[in-house]
Amino acid sequence: MHRNALFLLCGVITLGTLIGCQRDDSGLSENQTKMASQVENWAKESGGNWDKLSDEQKQTMISSVGSEDSARKVLEMKANPPKPVNPGMPSR
Repeated sequence: MHRNALFLLCGVITLGTLIGCQRDDSGLSENQTKMASQVENWAKESGGNWDKLSDEQKQTMISSVGSEDSARKVLEMKANPPKPVNPGMPSR
């Protein structure tokens, strides 16, 4: 009986952990989430080229990140994200 109770308890804890880990809580406000989505769209449309953005898009990005230099870097990184590094994995 104790063995079954222990097994059930482990199952409940595991299930609770899995459900908690799959929460969609990025910690961003609704405005921040909207802005991130806009920047991703602009990056795709422009290919990361700052000069292809409208003046309004540029100003929106500058005001959200603080400077033109930072906004340019964010746009470039969204258009061409760095490849993840997997230690111990052979490179392709």
